[in-house]
Amino acid sequence: MSAYLGIDAGGTNVRAALWDGEGEPRPLGKRPLPGSYEEFLELVATFAQESGMGHPTLAIALPARLLGGTVEWVPNIPYLNGKPLAGDVMRLTGAREARLAIDGQLALLGEARFGAVQGERNVLLVSIGTGVGGAIMCAGRLLRGEHGTAGAFGWLPSGGPDLRRRGSWEEVASGSALKERAGELGIAPERLADCARQGDTRAQTVLDEFAEHTGAGLAGLASAFDVGAIVIGGGVSQLIHELLSPVQAAFERHASPTVRATRLLIARHPDMAGAFGAAVYAREGEGVFLQ
Repeated sequence: MSAYLGIDAGGTNVRAALWDGEGEPRPLGKRPLPGSYEEFLELVATFAQESGMGHPTLAIALPARLLGGTVEWVPNIPYLNGKPLAGDVMRLTGAREARLAIDGQLALLGEARFGAVQGERNVLLVSIGTGVGGAIMCAGRLLRGEHGTAGAFGWLPSGGPDLRRRGSWEEVASGSALKERAGELGIAPERLADCARQGDTRAQTVLDEFAEHTGAGLAGLASAFDVGAIVIGGGVSQLIHELLSPVQAAFERHASPTVRATRLLIARHPDMAGAFGAAVYAREGEGVFLQ
């Protein structure tokens, strides 16, 4: 029986999933991100061993700029920079194939095959966590872009009603932005919603502004790409689920008339979508991307 191993390496944890081509992939677990390149390779080998496949076909999702099987630049895992990761993994594990791709792009593939936008052909993923990233799917296939980094939505102008604040969208609509604003109030960011519910008007203002900036940015993306849905993932997705009504209202105010009915959806597999998508990429290869 063939099986395909997907690994998703983030700035904090590494997750893996195994897929036999039927149903949903099976999660293999989560491990802390290793502290060195050698330990990273050993962890990949451990997941390969736990998969029960002697010579697996695997893919790794990374928050990185890639050149084939080499990691050109990954800010959160600097020991991978310049490393021929795919080749080293194949030599260590005996894998038939080891592919690399950007994590946001594979997370969208995971959600499109097994998650909130299953069956959608024209869809965006916006991942809102420490920063803001994402991915683009056109006609059922992922868009890499000229340099392989399509979906770096955090670099968009901030937009929204307060154009006096300069900087990228990430600076006003990310987990880091919420943490900064909450810190100014002396509130832990995870307590903002509770404080607002208890009548703290300062916390409510922070959440209102965050919802406005988030909705405005999503509206710009929907207007530019004319997609049927936008799936929202990342570490802040649960908060956005709570704020979905004001985010939706801001979206409708700022979107072009054509796309105001675009659906805003919360990722079904916020933690595992990258590993699920990597397993699909391991099986299907370059066919998942627009060429």
